[in-house]
Amino acid sequence: MALTQSQPTPKPRFQIEKIVLGIVVLLLIIGAIFDKPISRTLMDQNSIFGTVFQNYSLIFPSIIIFMAAQVLFYRIQKLESNAIGKFSVMFLTSIAAIYETWQAVKTALFYTIASLNNIKHKAPIGAANNDGGGKAVSPTWYLPTLIILTLILVIIGFALCHKWLVAKDEAEM
Repeated sequence: MALTQSQPTPKPRFQIEKIVLGIVVLLLIIGAIFDKPISRTLMDQNSIFGTVFQNYSLIFPSIIIFMAAQVLFYRIQKLESNAIGKFSVMFLTSIAAIYETWQAVKTALFYTIASLNNIKHKAPIGAANNDGGGKAVSPTWYLPTLIILTLILVIIGFALCHKWLVAKDEAEM
């Protein structure tokens, strides 16, 4: 098909790669020169923003795993295969989604307890959140909060994934 006046001429791929490579090299140079000031600004141990980011940014991989389990659940649900195999996969994907949510909430609560202990002991709020909690004792509200938050998040996640996936046809799955 010949290009007409209305069709833009595509840029050669090599030129785009050179631009991206140039940007990456520029960012590496900036990072090498300004690493320490950037690190001090973004991850000050007394920074509430840095601590919140450190404590709760781990939720995103769990969301991806949860969603992947739900996609598999709905994909298997639409297949015409034997009922036992279908039920087994659907059951296991539901368990995987619940377990991943449990682990994400458990990690977030662990970091929350560590931050609260840091505040209580007048230590920097973001200090030693990854020390394994050797000195930290779980408060009485830990287990009920873990169970309730996990149930709430699983129900919300199932509902949102159902709303998203129920309308998908075979081609979109």
